[in-house]
Amino acid sequence: MAWRKGSLFFFHFLFTLWLTASFVFLLSRFLPAMYAPKGMQEADTAVYGQADQAAAARVRAEYLRKMGLHLPKFHVSVGLKGELLSAEIETEPHHQEWVQKAVLWHGRKPTELFYRQLLRWQTENTGSSSASSLLHTYLMRWCRSVNWAERNSLALQIKRVLEKTDQKQVSQLTPFWQKLSSSTSPASYYIPALAWNGPKNQYHQWLVSLASGNLGSSLQDYRPVTEKISEAISTSALIGGAGLLIAGILSLFIGVHLVLTNNRPQNYMIRQGLYLLDSIPSFLVAVALLFLYLLAGGSLSSPVPALANHWDHAFSGIFRSSFFLSVATIVLLLLPHLSLLIYQNLQHEASSLYVRTARAKGLSNYRALTRHALANALNPIITLLSEVMIGLVAGILLVEITFSLPGVGTLLTQSILTADYPVLIGITLFLLIFRICVMWLCDLIIAAIDPRIVLA
Repeated sequence: MAWRKGSLFFFHFLFTLWLTASFVFLLSRFLPAMYAPKGMQEADTAVYGQADQAAAARVRAEYLRKMGLHLPKFHVSVGLKGELLSAEIETEPHHQEWVQKAVLWHGRKPTELFYRQLLRWQTENTGSSSASSLLHTYLMRWCRSVNWAERNSLALQIKRVLEKTDQKQVSQLTPFWQKLSSSTSPASYYIPALAWNGPKNQYHQWLVSLASGNLGSSLQDYRPVTEKISEAISTSALIGGAGLLIAGILSLFIGVHLVLTNNRPQNYMIRQGLYLLDSIPSFLVAVALLFLYLLAGGSLSSPVPALANHWDHAFSGIFRSSFFLSVATIVLLLLPHLSLLIYQNLQHEASSLYVRTARAKGLSNYRALTRHALANALNPIITLLSEVMIGLVAGILLVEITFSLPGVGTLLTQSILTADYPVLIGITLFLLIFRICVMWLCDLIIAAIDPRIVLA
C-alpha cells in the first residue's frame, strides 16, 4: 500500500513537470524572433530590398529547417482541408507559403503543375536570378493579399512578369499560371480538418531534446544553453544557500528569544524593527548596502569565490568582494519574514496545554520550547518556507544584477536585452521546475516529520 502511494506521488510529480514543460513550450512558440535568424525579422525586410527578398526567404527557410521550426507544432494539427492537402506537395521551404494559399484558392492539381514547371524553369535558366527573385516577390505578395481585388490585381502583374520572361526563355510559365489563376478549388477545401503528424513535430522533438538535457544553443555565442545555465547556477546556489543558512539560524534564535521575552519592552522594539525591515523594497536594501560599502572605501572589483577549487583563496576573498554584500542582502531580505514566522508559530504552541504540562513538570521555558513546541511548529514553518525559497529566487536575481555577479539573474537580464530567446526559455523552465521541486520536497519533509500526514 505504501509503495502504491509512493508511486502515485512520483507519477503526479512527473505529470506536473510535464505540464510545466508543455506550458513553457507554448509560450516559446509565441516569441516572434523564434522564426527568423537574428537581424532578419519581418520588420527588417526593407533592408534587403525587393531584389533580395527571395534570398532572404531562402535564408529564413533554411534557418527554420535547421531549428526544426518548419514542422507542425503538435502531433495533431487543425487546419483547412486545402491547406493540409498542400503538405502533400514536396516544396522548397521558401515556396511553402504561397503554394499553400494557391492550393486552398485554386486547387491542388493546377498548383502542382505550375510549381513543377517553375522548378524546371529555374533549373534551365540558372542565370536569370533577378527574374526569379522578382517572381518570388510577387508570388509572396499575392499569397498575402487581404482581399479579392488585390489578389486579382497581383495575379495580373504576375502574368505580365511571366510574359516578359517567357519571351527570352525556353520553358513557358504563362499558360500554367493562367490555368492556375482561372481555376477554383472545391468548397470542401474550406472545411476544417485534422491531420496526424506523427513524431515529426516541434513538440515531440522539443520534449525529446529536453529529456536528454538539450535546450539548444545561445544566439549570442552559440554555446549550449544548459552549459551557460549550469555555470550561472553555481554562483546563484552559493549566494542563496549561504544567505538562507545564515538567515535560518539567526531567525531561529530571534524567534525563540521573542517568545521567551514576550512581555518585555525590547520585544516590542525588535518586532517593530522586523516589520519595518520587511516593508522596505528589496532593491532599496541592496542599494543601501552598496552605498554604505562604497562609502566605507570598499570595491566590487574583486572576483567571486570559486566553487570547485582554490578553497583557501576563495574564503580569503569572501569579505573583500561583492559576494559578501549579496549574501548580506539575502539575509536581510529573509530575516524579518522567517523570524516573525517562527515567533508566531512558537507563540501559538507556547500557549498549548502540553507546553504548560512540561513547565509544570519542571522544564524551563527554553527547554519546553525547544524540545516540544519547536517540533510541532515546524509544519506551518516548512509549508511557508517553500514560498520563502521561491521568493528567495527573486532576491538572488536582484542582488546579482545590483552587484554585477555572474549568476542566473545576470544571465537572465543579458538574454532579455540581447533577445537571446533559447537562454531565456531555458532559464524560465529552470525556475518553474525549481519551484515545483521545492514545493514537492516540502510536502515530503512534512510527511516525514508528521505521521498524521499521508501522501495520497
